Amino acid sequence: MKNIRYGIIDIGSNSVRLVIYELTPSGAYRILHETKETARLAERIGADGAMTEDGILSVVPLLRRFLRICDVYETDHVKAAATAAIRNAVNSADIARELTERSGILIEVLPGQEEARLGFLGVVNTLDISDGFIVDIGGGSTEITLFLGRKRVNSVSFPFGAVTAAREYTPGGIVRQERIRDLRLLLGQAIDRHPWIGSARALPLVCLGGAGRALAKLIQKRTDYPLPVMHNFELQAEDLREYADLLPALPIEKRKKLNGMSKGRADIIVTGVVLLQAIYQRLDASRLIVSSAGLRDGLFFEAAMGDRLPIEDVLRFSIENMMNLYTPQPHDYVRRAAAHAAILFDAVAPASPLLQPRHRSLLEASALMQRIGFAISSYQHARHTFHMITESRIDGLSHRETILCAMIATFKNSKRTRQQALRFEKLLHQSDVECAVKLGSLLRLASSFDYGETGNITGLKAWITGSCLQLNLSLREQDPSELIHIEEAAAEFAKYWPYKAVIQSSYS
Repeated sequence: MKNIRYGIIDIGSNSVRLVIYELTPSGAYRILHETKETARLAERIGADGAMTEDGILSVVPLLRRFLRICDVYETDHVKAAATAAIRNAVNSADIARELTERSGILIEVLPGQEEARLGFLGVVNTLDISDGFIVDIGGGSTEITLFLGRKRVNSVSFPFGAVTAAREYTPGGIVRQERIRDLRLLLGQAIDRHPWIGSARALPLVCLGGAGRALAKLIQKRTDYPLPVMHNFELQAEDLREYADLLPALPIEKRKKLNGMSKGRADIIVTGVVLLQAIYQRLDASRLIVSSAGLRDGLFFEAAMGDRLPIEDVLRFSIENMMNLYTPQPHDYVRRAAAHAAILFDAVAPASPLLQPRHRSLLEASALMQRIGFAISSYQHARHTFHMITESRIDGLSHRETILCAMIATFKNSKRTRQQALRFEKLLHQSDVECAVKLGSLLRLASSFDYGETGNITGLKAWITGSCLQLNLSLREQDPSELIHIEEAAAEFAKYWPYKAVIQSSYS
């Protein structure tokens, strides 16, 4: 079997994007290439509702270049999907046919409901959320989806987005408050025609599209946010309110100078943020989460791994994906470490108020990721592991949990853990460093049980008796050096826990 590569082209109302994914025989995937070009197709619609010939031709060189890039990467499958700008044009079928003929790429025009469904696939398979709403504010349309129990319940697509609304309500980037009120009224009337949107309240709202990402980027730059990850970034209600007031009040030239403002976004960000805040308020959402996964990911998931959808355990899938991409084979060592760590956790957690059930999942994730740094080098591999965890998008983990896992997976001593935490202190809870130290020392003890990496220990039982952690080990063969290493790890463990490890071993 060989790696299979998929080129996904998203012809949006504001931009045209190409993402090349690679699927390995193990079922792991990664992104090999990404490129984006601003096209503003939503502005190429004439008064008669048809896209102009110039508008159509403007996309052809981009598509032909994207096809050449796919050829360079020896892409096996190319899929191109067009959304609102082409969908809403009265000459939609003619546009798709002409683009197909001129570019050599089959163009599929997605209905609004299909765009919403694919966006949902991108979200539900990359975020660990059971119930919520999704809002996708694109250039020419806005989709709202309700999902419950990780199943899509209903979706609607409104024929206006950040670009089309900007052209109508803030032409030239000039903002007048009465026109902003008109935009809010337009959205409110559209929502009122779909009573199901108000049927569930106080749910998380997941935001797709450029408006949410642009706002998140502004906030991350302003606050010197320490984690360079957008996916699963949580926007605070006060930040949303602040920027919904600030951005319309700034002249476009000052908007352009804001730290983090994306190129070409200053003239349309006002309408995007206004729509986002209005939807957030109408839904009475409990929180607002930015997703960097959406339509393109949904297209890839369905094309490459449709038989595995939906992904039930997003965190486990993401960790397994990282292991298969970066951890040297065999994976038996880290899997045994995870299993042993779970046994130790179950023994000590009931007597430790600091530990919660979620920490068990974080401990397992840390155990499985503890060797990914070997993908860079065996030298300083722990440092590489820490860097790869904190610089990667790990689906199913919050940003705070990502940092915790990085500290647990690379634990050496409490001093180093505290040094690691300094850079991220604004994201961590007061007890997180102590928690990382305890779980990190626990993981080191668990990993020591397979010091020889041969699975010599076939069974482990652990329980607390007074001030002792009783460890009963079953071994295949006697290995004095292995037991010495376990005893050393147990002594280190006792520095951070109120238990002395008592080890008993037997041979099977």
